[in-house]
Amino acid sequence: MFFDEELNSQLLEGGAKSGSSLSNSKDSSIRRKKTKGVDAAVPVPDEDQAGFIKKTFGLFSVMILFQLVYILIIAQEPKKCVKQGSEEVCKSKEGGMREMAAQMVLLATGIVLSIISTVIMVCSKSQKKDVNVGVGYGCWLIFTIGMTLVAGYIAARMDATKILAAEITTLVTTLICTFFGGKFLK
Repeated sequence: MFFDEELNSQLLEGGAKSGSSLSNSKDSSIRRKKTKGVDAAVPVPDEDQAGFIKKTFGLFSVMILFQLVYILIIAQEPKKCVKQGSEEVCKSKEGGMREMAAQMVLLATGIVLSIISTVIMVCSKSQKKDVNVGVGYGCWLIFTIGMTLVAGYIAARMDATKILAAEITTLVTTLICTFFGGKFLK
């Protein structure tokens, strides 16, 4: 695509199929073979890249779905509209979901959760450690909760229908990439 083979094999580490020469190496995150005494990157097979793309966009679709449900709850909450002079001022009802989502504390919590999960993954990967599947999905869940809180804060402060439109468009795009992403490789 846009990167050299070595960078592609590191970025798109889907792993080789079991039984192949690539899967038998000690460190599966580094796929190299000796060519005339020089280390050369071994490209990841298209099937593995396609699986990686499907998995990544599938998880992203689920994250967007969580955000969409949360924003739908906020958007469906009735507002109390009062006419003040020539303008109509609408306020959310007290103690409602919109009021809760619009709190600065929830925005800060969402940002901190997202940063923590990202730092955990970046530090683990930069130290070339294998990340446990449970830790990976745990970080994904924490990141999803954090981004959902941030999206809810924005929807509570702005027109939630505009945010819903953006969320639906993003969800459709990620679903297309989930189901057809592997075919885009060629």
